[in-house]
Amino acid sequence: MFVLLIACGNPLRRDDGVAAEAVQEIRRIASNVDIRLVHQLAPELAAEFAGYSAIVLVDADKAAGEVRIEKLGEQRASAALSHHFHPAAVVDLARSLFDFHGDAFLCHIPAMDFRPGCGLTARGRRQSRRAVIAIGTLLETLKRAHLTQAGELSTCAR
Repeated sequence: MFVLLIACGNPLRRDDGVAAEAVQEIRRIASNVDIRLVHQLAPELAAEFAGYSAIVLVDADKAAGEVRIEKLGEQRASAALSHHFHPAAVVDLARSLFDFHGDAFLCHIPAMDFRPGCGLTARGRRQSRRAVIAIGTLLETLKRAHLTQAGELSTCAR
C-alpha cells in the first residue's frame, strides 16, 4: 500500500499553510507515504494519482468547525474551467484519464487567519496536530484493510 498526501495552501498566508505543516509531520512518522505541497489543486495533479493505493488531499477550510475527513466517491464532479479545481473533479480526472483505482479522501482543517504572514496561529498549530492524528488514524485503517485484503487473496490462491 502506498499513499499520496497532497497539502493545498499557501504557507505565506498564515493558517492557509496548516495542511503543509500537517502533511510534513505525517511524513516524519509514517512509511509508504509520498507528499506534494501545492498552492491549489490543478488538473495536472491527476496524472500523479496512478499507482497509488490511496490519495489524501489536505486543505485549510474556513467553514470547517473541526478536523474531518471525507471519502470522495466516484461521482462525476463538475470541472468548470478556473484556476481552482474541486477535489472530486481532480479525482474524477485521475480515474477517467489515468486509470486511478484507489481510494480518495479530503481532510478539512479548520483555519481562520489567511492574512499575509509566515507561521501558523496558535489555533492553526492545534488544528494541525489534530489533523496529524486524524490522518494517522486513516493511514492505519487503510493499512489494516490492505493487509486483510492481501491475506484474503493469498488464501484464495491456495
